[in-house]
Amino acid sequence: MESLLLNPTLTLTDHTGTTLDPQALLGRIEQLAFCVTDAKGYFREVNDAYLELYGYTREELIGNHFTMVVPEAYRAMLRALHSDFIAGDDELPTQYTVQHKDGSLIEIVVEAVRVEDEDEGTSKLTIIDRLR
Repeated sequence: MESLLLNPTLTLTDHTGTTLDPQALLGRIEQLAFCVTDAKGYFREVNDAYLELYGYTREELIGNHFTMVVPEAYRAMLRALHSDFIAGDDELPTQYTVQHKDGSLIEIVVEAVRVEDEDEGTSKLTIIDRLR
């Protein structure tokens, strides 16, 4: 028992029961972009993969509304979806078209997690995977 605590072993399997390589999985996770937006949709945090995906610096994003990376035609709809999610609605993984800083369009899949914090209130963690 003591050796297990000193040298834990982690075995990961997917939904089919296939054993996953933890190093490969961690490498893939590092490639995922994520952002945290507050209840009103303003960026609170982004990771390096998010910056690379969209072409902005952290300083250009933090404090600005997430719709700055969304084509104009979708902004109102995504604002409403964000508000509904913060209010408690579920959000299924979805494919979206977003916009790089240079104006080019990017196809992504997003998944959202609601985060409750006593001090900060409700925020949204969005995990983004670029479609290849």
